[in-house]
Amino acid sequence: MTYSLRSDVRTAFAALLTATGEYAAVYDYPKKNLEGKTPVALVLPGGVERRIISADVTETWFYVVVAHIVVRDDAGVCTTTLDSLENTLFNVVKSNYATAGTWTLCQYDQRSKVEMPKVDNNPYALESFLIAFKIDE
Repeated sequence: MTYSLRSDVRTAFAALLTATGEYAAVYDYPKKNLEGKTPVALVLPGGVERRIISADVTETWFYVVVAHIVVRDDAGVCTTTLDSLENTLFNVVKSNYATAGTWTLCQYDQRSKVEMPKVDNNPYALESFLIAFKIDE
Protein backbone atom coordinates (compact mmCIF):
# COMPACT_ATOMS: atom_id res chain seq x y z
CA MET A 1 0.00 0.00 0.00
CA THR A 2 1.41 3.38 -0.97
CA TYR A 3 0.78 5.88 1.80
CA SER A 4 -1.27 8.94 0.95
CA LEU A 5 -1.33 10.31 4.50
CA ARG A 6 1.67 11.48 6.46
CA SER A 7 0.15 9.92 9.59
CA ASP A 8 0.51 6.47 7.95
CA VAL A 9 4.22 7.12 7.39
CA ARG A 10 4.66 8.32 10.98
CA THR A 11 2.92 5.22 12.35
CA ALA A 12 4.97 2.86 10.16
CA PHE A 13 8.25 4.57 11.02
CA ALA A 14 7.43 4.65 14.74
CA ALA A 15 6.83 0.88 14.56
CA LEU A 16 10.29 0.42 13.01
CA LEU A 17 11.89 2.43 15.81
CA THR A 18 9.92 0.52 18.46
CA ALA A 19 11.12 -2.78 16.98
CA THR A 20 14.74 -1.85 17.70
CA GLY A 21 14.12 -2.18 21.44
CA GLU A 22 16.33 0.88 22.09
CA TYR A 23 13.59 3.17 23.42
CA ALA A 24 11.55 3.14 26.62
CA ALA A 25 8.70 4.48 24.46
CA VAL A 26 8.05 5.65 20.89
CA TYR A 27 5.09 7.92 20.10
CA ASP A 28 3.86 9.04 16.67
CA TYR A 29 2.16 12.08 18.18
CA PRO A 30 3.12 14.89 20.58
CA LYS A 31 3.22 13.41 24.07
CA LYS A 32 2.29 15.90 26.77
CA ASN A 33 3.79 13.99 29.70
CA LEU A 34 6.75 11.64 29.28
CA GLU A 35 6.04 10.12 32.72
CA GLY A 36 9.78 9.98 33.47
CA LYS A 37 10.51 7.57 30.60
CA THR A 38 13.93 7.73 28.99
CA PRO A 39 14.96 7.45 26.24
CA VAL A 40 11.87 8.39 24.26
CA ALA A 41 11.38 8.96 20.53
CA LEU A 42 8.66 11.21 19.16
CA VAL A 43 7.81 10.91 15.46
CA LEU A 44 6.04 14.16 14.55
CA PRO A 45 4.77 15.94 11.42
CA GLY A 46 7.50 17.93 9.68
CA GLY A 47 5.91 19.24 6.49
CA VAL A 48 4.87 18.00 3.07
CA GLU A 49 5.58 18.73 -0.61
CA ARG A 50 3.26 17.49 -3.35
CA ARG A 51 3.86 17.81 -7.09
CA ILE A 52 1.44 16.90 -9.84
CA ILE A 53 3.55 15.34 -12.58
CA SER A 54 0.62 14.45 -14.84
CA ALA A 55 -3.08 13.64 -14.53
CA ASP A 56 -2.18 10.16 -13.26
CA VAL A 57 1.14 10.73 -11.48
CA THR A 58 1.99 12.71 -8.38
CA GLU A 59 5.19 12.92 -6.36
CA THR A 60 4.86 13.45 -2.64
CA TRP A 61 7.50 14.10 0.00
CA PHE A 62 6.38 13.62 3.58
CA TYR A 63 8.69 14.99 6.26
CA VAL A 64 8.72 13.80 9.84
CA VAL A 65 10.67 15.08 12.80
CA VAL A 66 12.16 12.35 14.95
CA ALA A 67 12.96 13.71 18.41
CA HIS A 68 15.17 11.71 20.76
CA ILE A 69 14.56 12.75 24.36
CA VAL A 70 16.93 11.59 27.10
CA VAL A 71 16.91 12.53 30.78
CA ARG A 72 19.93 14.71 31.55
CA ASP A 73 20.85 13.50 35.05
CA ASP A 74 24.39 12.49 34.04
CA ALA A 75 25.90 14.45 31.13
CA GLY A 76 28.26 11.64 30.09
CA VAL A 77 25.53 9.00 30.01
CA CYS A 78 23.12 11.41 28.34
CA THR A 79 25.44 12.27 25.45
CA THR A 80 26.51 8.64 25.00
CA THR A 81 22.82 7.67 24.84
CA LEU A 82 22.11 10.38 22.23
CA ASP A 83 25.05 9.10 20.17
CA SER A 84 23.78 5.52 20.38
CA LEU A 85 20.22 6.53 19.47
CA GLU A 86 21.45 8.48 16.43
CA ASN A 87 23.24 5.36 15.25
CA THR A 88 20.06 3.34 15.77
CA LEU A 89 18.06 5.88 13.76
CA PHE A 90 20.66 5.86 10.98
CA ASN A 91 20.50 2.07 10.77
CA VAL A 92 16.68 2.11 10.62
CA VAL A 93 16.76 4.70 7.81
CA LYS A 94 19.49 2.81 5.95
CA SER A 95 17.73 -0.56 6.30
CA ASN A 96 14.41 0.92 5.16
CA TYR A 97 15.52 3.56 2.65
CA ALA A 98 13.20 1.99 0.06
CA THR A 99 10.29 -0.10 1.27
CA ALA A 100 8.22 -1.71 -1.46
CA GLY A 101 4.64 -0.55 -1.47
CA THR A 102 5.15 2.21 1.08
CA TRP A 103 7.85 4.77 0.27
CA THR A 104 10.41 4.83 -2.52
CA LEU A 105 13.03 6.76 -0.55
CA CYS A 106 13.69 7.50 3.12
CA GLN A 107 16.61 9.75 4.04
CA TYR A 108 17.94 12.32 6.49
CA ASP A 109 16.97 15.74 5.13
CA GLN A 110 19.27 17.99 7.16
CA ARG A 111 21.63 17.92 10.10
CA SER A 112 20.22 17.26 13.54
CA LYS A 113 19.70 19.88 16.25
CA VAL A 114 20.45 19.40 19.94
CA GLU A 115 18.69 21.31 22.73
CA MET A 116 18.67 21.04 26.52
CA PRO A 117 15.06 21.75 27.58
CA LYS A 118 13.18 21.01 30.77
CA VAL A 119 10.31 18.57 30.26
CA ASP A 120 7.91 17.90 33.12
CA ASN A 121 10.31 20.04 35.24
CA ASN A 122 13.14 17.55 34.57
CA PRO A 123 16.31 18.38 32.61
CA TYR A 124 16.39 16.56 29.27
CA ALA A 125 18.54 16.50 26.19
CA LEU A 126 16.62 16.57 22.93
CA GLU A 127 18.06 15.81 19.50
CA SER A 128 15.75 16.28 16.52
CA PHE A 129 16.12 14.95 12.98
CA LEU A 130 14.17 15.82 9.83
CA ILE A 131 13.53 12.64 7.86
CA ALA A 132 12.14 12.78 4.30
CA PHE A 133 9.99 10.07 2.71
CA LYS A 134 9.35 10.10 -1.04
CA ILE A 135 6.00 8.62 -2.01
CA ASP A 136 5.27 7.92 -5.69
CA GLU A 137 1.61 7.62 -6.61
